[in-house]
Amino acid sequence: MIGESFRDDWKMIYPEVPPLGHMLRAFRLELWTRFHALPESKRYAETQAEGQIILDRANAIAGFLFEPGQEVWLADCSIHYVDEPRRASKALPGMASPLRFEFSSDESEYFEEQTSVEVFAAKTVWQPGQFDALLSEIAEDRERAVWFDPASGRVFAPYDGGFDLVLEDSRLVPEVEAEFRQWMSPSDSKL
Repeated sequence: MIGESFRDDWKMIYPEVPPLGHMLRAFRLELWTRFHALPESKRYAETQAEGQIILDRANAIAGFLFEPGQEVWLADCSIHYVDEPRRASKALPGMASPLRFEFSSDESEYFEEQTSVEVFAAKTVWQPGQFDALLSEIAEDRERAVWFDPASGRVFAPYDGGFDLVLEDSRLVPEVEAEFRQWMSPSDSKL
């Protein structure tokens, strides 16, 4: 069940890690897997058709994690040094008044001292295609965001080049990998 505070929901499952896909991999490796956004591990789309491949893959993978109409948290994250100015409140797609908090290096051993992760989070409803504009921005490395279901602990963390997933049970990892095997790295590391 989704609570009233993203921070509380997040910290109940991931107490020491900010909502960033690459950090979740280190914390929950047995529950993590990764898929590439484009064939042959290509990082960025160069054509409209490649951009559509990224969106199709993102929606298919997120559709494995979340049901259409399911309430989830959407969190926009930004890493910065403690002495840098903070961003103005962030407007997330389809959401008014996102919650704002920081996850500091004092709370986690997983990132450098004097850094923090500024998080703007809001409840939303997962619908395929609804977040295509944001997913495109992430694919171009202009945004960072994660979708999180606090009831299961599932996380969908797209990035420029692919999609990191964290599942609630290590037995589900082979299932999602079998479903989307053709989109995985041939490397044993999954990177």
